[in-house]
Amino acid sequence: MNFFDRKEFNYTSIEKPWLWVSVFFIVGIIIANILQLSVTFLYTFCIIFLLGSFLCIKKKELFFICFIVLILGLGFLRFEIAEIKPSNHIGKYATNEKKNFISGNYKK
Repeated sequence: MNFFDRKEFNYTSIEKPWLWVSVFFIVGIIIANILQLSVTFLYTFCIIFLLGSFLCIKKKELFFICFIVLILGLGFLRFEIAEIKPSNHIGKYATNEKKNFISGNYKK
């Protein structure tokens, strides 16, 4: 029996939809912690599945799958964007190998 052929599963009346969106978003973040993908690829991935969701809005099963993959991708993208540090980040200068001293004038 196919998953989508079951009579008792109704896509229009999913209980607690924000719970499921949150769960898939968090799963995307957890997967992103394991895998490393480029941000450009993730933007493209999310745009493709966003367009796919809009194009498949009449077909409930396909829309549901595209939307879940989109939410996973957005969680993945959120984690990867948070990991990007600017070029002048303090972590670049503060290493354990050498001591850094900050000097300057203090004005009241």
